[in-house]
Amino acid sequence: CAVLSAPLDHASPGGEHIDVHIARRPASGVAKRQLWLLSGGPGQGGNIWNGVVSLLAERIPDTDVMVIDHRGTGHSTRLTCPPQDTPQSSGGYVLDPDGAPACLAYLADTGVLPKLAWFTSSQAAQDLKLAIQRTRRPGQEVHVWGGSYGTHWAHRLLQHAPDELSGI
Repeated sequence: CAVLSAPLDHASPGGEHIDVHIARRPASGVAKRQLWLLSGGPGQGGNIWNGVVSLLAERIPDTDVMVIDHRGTGHSTRLTCPPQDTPQSSGGYVLDPDGAPACLAYLADTGVLPKLAWFTSSQAAQDLKLAIQRTRRPGQEVHVWGGSYGTHWAHRLLQHAPDELSGI
């Protein structure tokens, strides 16, 4: 696992930065390619791929299997509103609408509310582009697979980095 420092706003790379969490299951030999797995939601962390990563590593042993947490989820500068964000809040996945006003107040009190404008699929696509650029080895192909919202995220990546990818 690694934490990448990414601009909060990729249009202002010298400004505030956030953490973007990346996990890699290395190829068993020389890695011919990277396979990036993009989670859905929006709001799912990359941990949803935990069971799949080992299966993929067995089936495509010459591939680095990569998982990235979308900004605001998992370990990527997670957006949270304690005490509203609990395992009991609609299955731990969705904030109960009754808790939204208190959550917004918490985000305002902690200074996070004005930053929400940069927790978007476009900024997350640029996080992924940066992660690919920093982890790709010379000559290595890059493939991206997204499910549900992950397909939208992948589409945004195509808009920002069409020449970075071998397949999607």
